[in-house]
Amino acid sequence: MSAPNCVGQRLKAYWNPQHHQVFVELCVEQVQKGNRPTHLFNRAGQVKNHYDSTKESWKAWKALIGKSRMGFDHVFRTITAPYEAWASYIQANPKAAQFRTRPLEFEDELDIIFGGTTATGDYAWAPSSGVLHNNVVDITRDTQDPVSTQV
Repeated sequence: MSAPNCVGQRLKAYWNPQHHQVFVELCVEQVQKGNRPTHLFNRAGQVKNHYDSTKESWKAWKALIGKSRMGFDHVFRTITAPYEAWASYIQANPKAAQFRTRPLEFEDELDIIFGGTTATGDYAWAPSSGVLHNNVVDITRDTQDPVSTQV
């Protein structure tokens, strides 16, 4: 981790590519041992912030992959799309702007770290999302019949 940068009113650490790679490798190692890094970094300040920031970037990338009007360049591992498609998508999803000209670094490793622990795409929901979709299963009923649990 290098000298901090001032972003707005907050002080934010700068993670150069080498430090970010070591961070990702350590997280993968811990996940493969059965540990989730979020439980290890609660008091580590900038490390926890970097974990959260990396997770947000990964979620933005995963949401971007496969969107209509978006293509994928397998050689450069970047998203390709017409200007209008990018402009529209970035307006609704500002975190995706970072991927207009570059790929998600360490995608395979980040899939190991965050895959299976984070909802992305159409089935992601948070209390701030509002009303649940009508095709969600009600798991609060005590029944053995899965068909009768559909809302």
